[in-house]
Amino acid sequence: MSAKIKPVTDSPPSGLYQKLIEVMEEVGRVEKKGFNSFHNYAYVKEDDLVEAVRGKLSERRILLLPSLETCEREGTLTTINMTFTFVDAVSGETHICKWAGTGDDKGDKGLYKAYTGAEKYFLMKSFLIPTGDDPEGDEKTDKRAEAKAKKATQRDALIEGVYKVFGLLNKTGEDPQWTPRLMNEFAIKTYGARVQDLEKEPLEDLIKKLSLRLDDLRNRQDQVEGVEAPKCDCGIPRVRKSGTKNGKPWAGWMCANRAEECKPVWIDLNAEQDEETEPF
Repeated sequence: MSAKIKPVTDSPPSGLYQKLIEVMEEVGRVEKKGFNSFHNYAYVKEDDLVEAVRGKLSERRILLLPSLETCEREGTLTTINMTFTFVDAVSGETHICKWAGTGDDKGDKGLYKAYTGAEKYFLMKSFLIPTGDDPEGDEKTDKRAEAKAKKATQRDALIEGVYKVFGLLNKTGEDPQWTPRLMNEFAIKTYGARVQDLEKEPLEDLIKKLSLRLDDLRNRQDQVEGVEAPKCDCGIPRVRKSGTKNGKPWAGWMCANRAEECKPVWIDLNAEQDEETEPF
């Protein structure tokens, strides 16, 4: 006994998801008609997005119902969590989507900016509407990230330099041994933060203070030990200086008159003898 074959009909299913697919197929690219003159960029206006979608949803008797779930404000930034519900008015079928939005405003418009942004991007992403916006292709963001990474690298080098100068101070045997705890206590007392939490300017200032202390101790030790400072081309004794460059400590005998023709005599901090070699 053969099974009965059901005839295939040409009419597509008319459920909620099928209707949403039809809307997606009909909505094309939305142009950026808005322009922010302060930050100098073009953007897609909420009105244009709503206009592109609203009529197509209405033709299929589909409602879009927004609901605000949470709203938090920190400083000037307002963050909201929402749900958007598609409702098929014919069948009663629903589809719920959770969404979030943020709005930055010093006054009382933070909530409205967050609400508008959430609705705009919900429509754009739900129906895959092309606008030409691509966060990964934001050159300004990439440059800011690159500058931030460079700044962090410079700061890390300065922090390393601070610890190295502290280590050189410990080798003099003059100061109390600088443990990490004492280093941080000194930084907190002087700058209000631990060494690893300091920014570029206080780190540079700390290295300068420590280097001056190191020079003073070493010059005193040289006087006690009878170490004679090498003379420079000017005919006068040099003075000992130290510091860090790119996180690497250096020391050398410098011309007291800072004459350009007098080349420094660099000191190898890892050796017992002075060497006329540049440490970096």
